[in-house]
Amino acid sequence: MIARLGRGIGRSALWLLAGLTLVPLYFLVTTAVRPGDDYAADPGGLPSRPTLENFDRLFEIGDFVTWLGNSLLLTGASTAIAIVVATMAAHALTYLELPGSELVLRLIASLMVIPPILLIVPLFVQFASLDLIDSYLGAILIYSGLALPFAIYMLARFFRAIPKSVLEAARIDGAGPLRVLPAVVVPLSKPAIATLAVVTAFFVWNDLLIALVFLQSEEHRPLMAGLTTLAGRQTQDVPLVIGGVLLSIVPIVLLYLASQRSMVRGLYAGSSRGG
Repeated sequence: MIARLGRGIGRSALWLLAGLTLVPLYFLVTTAVRPGDDYAADPGGLPSRPTLENFDRLFEIGDFVTWLGNSLLLTGASTAIAIVVATMAAHALTYLELPGSELVLRLIASLMVIPPILLIVPLFVQFASLDLIDSYLGAILIYSGLALPFAIYMLARFFRAIPKSVLEAARIDGAGPLRVLPAVVVPLSKPAIATLAVVTAFFVWNDLLIALVFLQSEEHRPLMAGLTTLAGRQTQDVPLVIGGVLLSIVPIVLLYLASQRSMVRGLYAGSSRGG
């Protein structure tokens, strides 16, 4: 009886916490569908006449579509580069038995504690000398580089959990290190790779600091930086800005939902192998 009561209280607490996490989303949705004058009359109230005109106005602005395309480009390219480079680096540090590989891995892990803001000035000076300020390439290199320490460390730890018998069987069949990586290691590491893809995409998509410093022109500005400038221009039209914020979370939510199933399936497969 006591155990059931405890489980019931625990479930109720979890439902309460889940409900609280939806409060910001509720605020976003109810504000985004309100006309400007309706919101100005009662900012904390419910929409008296819901409308989608704020979303129409966002796309009429023109810059919003450019910002969205820039964010998709930066996020996709940075995530892909980080995953590919991290996979190859983690594979080399794990399976090629390079001298000092453990020390190198620890040094890479130590880079994760460096705040990106400390790197802004030296990166700006260096990229300015290379004429990479206000360019997609420069921003993609920065995003990929900042994501690599965590990605390499996580993948290296995951690779080490793969049963050695599987790798030895592949080597007996004649597969070399470069063949083992795409044929054996990557398929067995789908949960880690999917998780890294989502985490990296979240980081790049939501970044504001690097976008404001290194992507200064309107045509190269990503979505978050664009919404910041929009909020500065439309200080009296809060529903319009909130509508942009609501639309900005849709792609990243879709990415999470698309990768969730493969992540769970891979985790179950990994646990069964480990057992």
